[in-house]
Amino acid sequence: MLKYILTMMMITAFGIMTYLHEYQNIMMIFFVLSTVYFVQVVLKYESNTFRDQLTEAAINGVAGVVITDSQWRIQKVNLEFSRLTGRVESDVRGRSVFDFSLAIDPERLIEIRSVIKSRGYWRGEIDGVSKQGGDYTVLVRVQVLRNIAGKKVNYVATFHDITKRKQLENKLIELSEKDSMTGLLNRRKFDEELQLTSQLVNRYADMQTSLVLIDIDHFKSINDQYGHEEGDRVIKSVAAYLKDSCRTTDRIYRVGGEEFAVMMPYTEAESARKTIERLKEQFKSLNQSFAVTFSAGISEVGRQAVQSYREADVALYQAKGDGRDRVCCFESNVIPVFEKLYAV
Repeated sequence: MLKYILTMMMITAFGIMTYLHEYQNIMMIFFVLSTVYFVQVVLKYESNTFRDQLTEAAINGVAGVVITDSQWRIQKVNLEFSRLTGRVESDVRGRSVFDFSLAIDPERLIEIRSVIKSRGYWRGEIDGVSKQGGDYTVLVRVQVLRNIAGKKVNYVATFHDITKRKQLENKLIELSEKDSMTGLLNRRKFDEELQLTSQLVNRYADMQTSLVLIDIDHFKSINDQYGHEEGDRVIKSVAAYLKDSCRTTDRIYRVGGEEFAVMMPYTEAESARKTIERLKEQFKSLNQSFAVTFSAGISEVGRQAVQSYREADVALYQAKGDGRDRVCCFESNVIPVFEKLYAV
């Protein structure tokens, strides 16, 4: 009996040890699997975090980024957008991208949408005004994003700030097109726009335009008697007067030393004469240290730009010949004089 009991105890002990051994194996397997899962979770978290950091770094890179939904409502912007516009993401999220003082008229918006529809993207320059009131210009690329079914879901606009470059370009254009003394458009710009106006007149019957040439009377005597500094002051005063007194639609140029030109769109020669006559008389009544007058010649811009200029010049020559301080329109009966003046 004792032997039986000892035998049973040995069997039980072996069984317990075997069980414990198997349990340890199970626990070991569980531990290993748990460790592997934990490592995978950590690696996945680190991978997602790293990917998010890369995405954030890309979005907040050198270029500005705006992400909108299919209705152009802003979903996300980056730091460069905020720097340029003065608006943080919380200010603009959910609002239309067109709410923020962009210089996009309806016609251009139609063009942009049409190009995106046909190409899938649009690229161009857009002007805007920041929250602080500063002007800016950006070079933009707008890309449409579609889902797997081909449905449009987002627009992504990336842009670069080219404000300084545009300011420099505009300054260079201004220097090339404007007279440095008076700020009026210069002779080069006059020749260019007279040629364009002549083409428009030739194409559109209702585009009647008068050309006025104005010359300060006795200017050489002013220089001789009062000095060139005073002569410059007179030129500036006439330029300022024309700029303040002419219509906003009129184009004013300094085409020579003391000579100016005014392009008056949708104006017949006789109407132009009445307007310039009135301006001439008003100018004489200005408070000046000595009397200053000017003469003017007028022609209607025709098919040939050079001929239109010469006709206005002939009318000016006639006004000078009639005693100065006068306004004359070109008349065809002065053609012999015209030919004599410009004979080669």
